[in-house]
Amino acid sequence: MNIAMPTKITAGDTLKVTQTASDYPASSGWSLRYTFNGAPGLITITSTAGSTDHLFTVAASVTSGWGAGLYSWTCYAINGTERYTLLTGQTTILPDPSTASATDARTTFQIRSDAIKAVLEGDATPEQRRFKMPDGVEIDKAPGNELIAEYLRLQSLIKTEQRAARVAQGLGGGGKILTRFTS
Repeated sequence: MNIAMPTKITAGDTLKVTQTASDYPASSGWSLRYTFNGAPGLITITSTAGSTDHLFTVAASVTSGWGAGLYSWTCYAINGTERYTLLTGQTTILPDPSTASATDARTTFQIRSDAIKAVLEGDATPEQRRFKMPDGVEIDKAPGNELIAEYLRLQSLIKTEQRAARVAQGLGGGGKILTRFTS
C-alpha cells in the first residue's frame, strides 16, 4: 500500500490522487475513504473506481471551502459492511492564495529577531522599538550586549523551529548522523 496523499494541499486547487491498495482493489467493490480531522474542521473524501486503483478527484470549488491548517488523516478501505484502517498521516492545507489576506508568515521568534536586528542596525520602526526583552525592558533601551545575546538565543530557537518543520515535512532534520563501524 503506497501513501499517495500529499503532505500539502492548497485550498482552491483541484486535488487528484491515485491510490493503490492491492489487498482492496476497486475492481472487487472496495472503495477508499480519507477522513481529515483538524482544528479548521472535518473533511471526508471517497474514491471512485479505476481498473484496480482508487481515484480521488476533488474539484477546486470544493477545496476552496477547506480551512487552512494541519490535519491528521486516516485512510479506510470500505466494502459493504467491512471497514479496515489502512494508513494514517498528516497533511497541511494551505490557504487559497487567491482569497487569502496579507499576513506575516514569520514566527514570533523571527519577528522578534528581526526587530532586534533592526534596532542594532539603527533601522527599527516605532513598532519594532516597542518590543520588550524577556526582562520587560523595551529593546531600544536595552544594552547592546543584552540585545546581541537575545538575538543569538532567538536565532537558535528559529533553527529549532526550522528543523521541526523539515521533520514534519518528511525531509529530515538536516543534522549530521555520525556512525562508527568496528570489526
